[in-house]
Order: sequence, then structure tokens, then C-alpha cells
Amino acid sequence: MALIIWLLFGIGIPLALYTYMQSLRGNDAVDSLEAQAGGKPTGWSQRESTGADLIRIMVYTILSVVVYAIFWRQNYFPELRYMTLPLVASLQVVIVARLSHIFVPKPLDAYCYRLFTGTAVGVFVYIMLGRSAQMEVMVSYYLGSGGAASIADMLEFLRSIVANRVYIVLGIAAVTIYKSVPLIHEVGAGIYRWRALTLAVVTALVGFGIFVVLYSFSNIWIEITGVAWVILAGMLTSVLGILAHYGRNFEDAFISEICRWLSNSKVRLFVIGAVIGAYIVFLRPFLFNMASWSTALIEWATFCFVVWRMYDGIRGRISDTYSIHLKYTSWKKHLQQVEKQTDSDFNYALNVQADFIERSHKDQLLVYLVTLMHDNGLSVEEISELLHPMSEYRDDNIPMFSFTRARNLIRDRNRQNRDQILKNIMNALSERHIQMG
Repeated sequence: MALIIWLLFGIGIPLALYTYMQSLRGNDAVDSLEAQAGGKPTGWSQRESTGADLIRIMVYTILSVVVYAIFWRQNYFPELRYMTLPLVASLQVVIVARLSHIFVPKPLDAYCYRLFTGTAVGVFVYIMLGRSAQMEVMVSYYLGSGGAASIADMLEFLRSIVANRVYIVLGIAAVTIYKSVPLIHEVGAGIYRWRALTLAVVTALVGFGIFVVLYSFSNIWIEITGVAWVILAGMLTSVLGILAHYGRNFEDAFISEICRWLSNSKVRLFVIGAVIGAYIVFLRPFLFNMASWSTALIEWATFCFVVWRMYDGIRGRISDTYSIHLKYTSWKKHLQQVEKQTDSDFNYALNVQADFIERSHKDQLLVYLVTLMHDNGLSVEEISELLHPMSEYRDDNIPMFSFTRARNLIRDRNRQNRDQILKNIMNALSERHIQMG
């Protein structure tokens, strides 16, 4: 008990007090400017956030001490003693995550916090599954009245999980990186270009980890092998959609439009890949056993029809998108002119405007407009006022079960609304003698 008190008061409380005193220092220059402007100092919100982090640090410290005292020192639950190390170790990593949220400068703090939080989960799972002998004893103890067959099945299930703990931790690491990738643009523009590639790699790792874990249960349930292949097919199709991000601005309009369609929805691609995988794994063998020639004919006919429809749809989209005058710009240029534009900023401005008008993708356009207005001397209040309609705009939802005419009417109305919003911004910029590109 003396050791517990020493740990709690000798380490936890001084560390928390020191952290809180460090946070009170804040940024005096910024705080004074904010105070002169009449707003709340930025240091105030920072102290509030730090206080919440400190409370959590204290809670995790107390939990670590309690777990250590109950399961290890006092040995109240001998059968659960093996859980002490994974619980305490993961709690310590969580404490480190909270400390990084306080001490690491912005914007790296959120990035480090997510990485350490994912590491805590990985540490717990890896150490916990590494104590397979104790876990088997627990299973035998609690299922002792269930019969030898049920105990044997449960132990076999447990051994399959333990044998693949590396892949489970690999999946946890991949998910952690996947959740941290959206923060890459805050860390540095130099590595932002690899964001899509990082997402593709970690998505493939998640799919591979799920596949290996599910495949390991094939000796218990043979059908789960097919489920593993279906999920892997869906994940790999999602990877294809993520990598298509690099072809969105390709010089060839047809390839560019294909890449835009592929990268628009990862969930849609996952469903398409999973459906194709389910057909190949489950339905195709059954159909081929019944009528192989007719099945092959139907497959090729379906494939050709889908390819033709995609080609026809993409051509129509290209005609609508790239053959119109971009009236919402201030220079009245035409996209199908013979003369090749060499101004990369001009082409980028055209692309982000078309992306907003045709597909309601406004993130890149907002970033571009903010940068343009800031470089031309507009104040924060003016930028906020001009871009508020665009930042708050939301398309009208299209009902899932509706007629084609109703869908087209809603799409046209949404496009007209986006067009009008961008026209208003262009007019406001023209009045201030600001041109894009």
C-alpha cells in the first residue's frame, strides 16, 4: 500500500501539476492581441483543453495503480493476474498520448496523439494474446461445464487468434495510420503528395490482415475462406479507387474522368469489388456446374454491356463538363481550344471550379480562394464573409427510391445553386480587381 501511495502522490500529482503550470504560460503575445480585439484569448481555450487532458491523465494513472494493486500486489483474482501487464502497459501509452497532446507543438500534437492511442491498443492486444497459456486455462475454467467438445472448439478458436496476433496488430497499425493520414496536410506540404499512396498501402494492409485472420479459421468453418476472399476483393478495389486520385488531373480527358469516378466513393468501389468477389467465389461455381457454356456467354455479355455503359456515360460526362464555356470565371476561356495553356495555376483554377460545379467538391476550391484572397490583401473578416455561402452550402438530398426525372431535376437544381454561389464570389472578386489564374 505504501508503494501505491508513493506512485500516486510521488509521480502522478507532481507530473500533473508541472504539466498544468507549463500550460499556463501559453502565448502571451497572441493572448494580448486577442484581448485587445475584444475576443477570448487563445490561451484560455488551450488551458481548458489542457485541464481536460490532465483530468484524463490522473484517471489513467489511478486506473494503472488500481489494476496493479488488485491483480498483482494483493492477488485478489489469481486467474486474472496475467492481465496486469497488458492493461498497465496500454494505460501508460495512453498517458504518453495525452502528454503529447499537451507538450508537442501544433499541429503535430493531434498526429502524435492518434499514433500513440493506436499504439496503446496494439500493445494491449499483442501482450494479451501472447499469454495464450493463461487464456486457455481461463477458457477451460469458465467453460468446464460445457462439455469437452465445446471446450475443444473454443480452444481451437483461441489458438487461431493467437497464431495470427501479428496480423491483428498489423491491422490495428494500418487503421491507426489511416486515421492519422488526414492530418498529414497539417504536418507539412512536402509529404501531402503521398497521402493517397499512404492510404492505399494501409488499406491493403487492413485487407490483408482481415484475410489472414479469417482464413486461419478455415479448419473450423470452411465457408469463412470465401468470406475472406470477398472482403479482400472489396479492399483491393478500394485501393484502386484511392490510387486513382493521382490520375484526376491527367491530360487525357477520358482517363481523367475515369479516375475521378473511381476516386469519388471508396465505399461504392468496395461494394462493387465485394459483389464481384462473392459472385466468383460462391455463385459462379454453382452456375458452371449447371450450364457452363451459357454461363460463360452471360458473363461476357454482361461484361461488354457494363463496359459500354461506362464508356457511354463517361463520354457524356466529358461532353457536359469540358465542352461548355466556364461562365463563372472572369476570363471567359473555353476548355477545348487548340492553343495549349501553360499556366499551371490557371489550369488548377479551372479544375477546382469544375470540380465544385459538376461534383460539389469544394475543399480544394475553398483552399485556393482563401489563398488567393489572402495574397491580395483581403482581411480575415472579408474572406469569411465572401466564402461563407460556399462553406455552408449543402446539396439537396436525392431520395434513394425516386424516379429518374425527379433525380435529374434535383441534380440540375443543385448544380444551378452551386453555379450561382460561385458566380457571386467571382463578381465580388472582380469588383475588387482580383482575378484567378
